[in-house]
Amino acid sequence: MSQELQLYEDHINKILSFSNKKLAKNSRGYKIIDISDQETLMSAQDIKQTIDAPYVHELYERIKQSLNDGEYDSVITQCRTLIEEIYVYVLEMNDKNYKSNGNINKQSQEIKKY
Repeated sequence: MSQELQLYEDHINKILSFSNKKLAKNSRGYKIIDISDQETLMSAQDIKQTIDAPYVHELYERIKQSLNDGEYDSVITQCRTLIEEIYVYVLEMNDKNYKSNGNINKQSQEIKKY
């Protein structure tokens, strides 16, 4: 696994850790689970291959740049957006009729169903 992909995986899991969550891969695909669960973590390579939305990859690059520039308020906002985009992606993959309402707490609850 490349260093960049490992950083990508670490970054997403750091964001999710604020909610005591982590990315995991199972036989049905990918989901976000509690940190205490002993399921296999999804690798950065799997993330990049699975979440193919260019916007998500672009947002990740902007977050890294904002962090390097010391724009921490921007980093926080962008990380929240990244989490929401990943939630929406997973929800849309599991429910083709899913419509995002921008409520990240509701999305977090809905994603637990998968």
